[in-house]
Amino acid sequence: MVSRVRHFLLKRSFQLFLLTVSFYLGGYLNGRENDNFREPEVFCIEKTMKRVESQSLLSLAIKYKPTKFFPYLHTGYHRFYERIFEPLRHKRIKFLEIGLDNGNGSLLWEEYFTNAEFHGIEYSNDRVEDATKKVHKFKIHRGSQENVDFLRSFKHKSGGNFDIIIDDGGHHFEHQVNSYKYLFLDSLKPGGIYIIEDIETSYWNGGKMYGREQYGGVNVSETTVMKFKQMVDVVNRKFHDNKFSVFGRVDHWVKSISFYQNVIILEKKDERDRPYDAHYIWPHSLKEPASKQGNEWSFGPSPFHGPDKDDPLWLRYRHARKEWQAKYGPHRVKQVIW
Repeated sequence: MVSRVRHFLLKRSFQLFLLTVSFYLGGYLNGRENDNFREPEVFCIEKTMKRVESQSLLSLAIKYKPTKFFPYLHTGYHRFYERIFEPLRHKRIKFLEIGLDNGNGSLLWEEYFTNAEFHGIEYSNDRVEDATKKVHKFKIHRGSQENVDFLRSFKHKSGGNFDIIIDDGGHHFEHQVNSYKYLFLDSLKPGGIYIIEDIETSYWNGGKMYGREQYGGVNVSETTVMKFKQMVDVVNRKFHDNKFSVFGRVDHWVKSISFYQNVIILEKKDERDRPYDAHYIWPHSLKEPASKQGNEWSFGPSPFHGPDKDDPLWLRYRHARKEWQAKYGPHRVKQVIW
């Protein structure tokens, strides 16, 4: 009995000895492999967050202080832009800004977008000269945004096909509308983003901007804001009148419109939006003229040129049961209207 107890104690003592040796030996070897002591992981995460923050749009705005971000409390556009621009920040894009001011904003964009081709439009000789001395990547084009001939020439020289266009130019109603009608249609690529800044002038009552008086107001029909308010009905025209328009053919390309403080942001349609130019599936629920314009098996007007020859009824986009298609199918209306 005594021998068995002695054997058990010796066995446990040996196991304890091995555990102790393993613990200290492991600690020693780990220390040798990590001669340079590293901080706990939580501190590494904090450092990473600080590095990211140092490159944020806000930090760059503080660094360069363009007037679109500082010091005014009616701008501060970084509050909206970072969410919109961040997915494009490191992609190969084309970027256009109308109005370069003193060039500080251009420096900010050059640092923020790491893989972009930059273009700028500026009317003032002095500002062109100032900006040229500062910027490194921007190609500057001198001309007026209200001159359609200049805009055509600009498109030819730049190649158009921009991913982002920002209008920070003259801020007059005519300037903003004229640039939008031409550039959104012909120089913005499908899926691109178009921004109109400083729409405050739509509410001015005789204030001057670059030597031009502006007479606006909440209910003045000629203002930029008043005209673009109607774009809500353009985006949703299938529910009231598929031919409804504010600016003409360019309206067919508008996918979305958003209003922020002092800013309007529009998105252009791309191929993914093609089938959604179909009319409403339940026209009988609508008022005229939409109620007479067909259902989901009829289309138009649309920026896209005609139906798909291989799939004219867009069946690949209609994840519906056969009985659904039989009930609301093309036998109900004329198939295609463009």
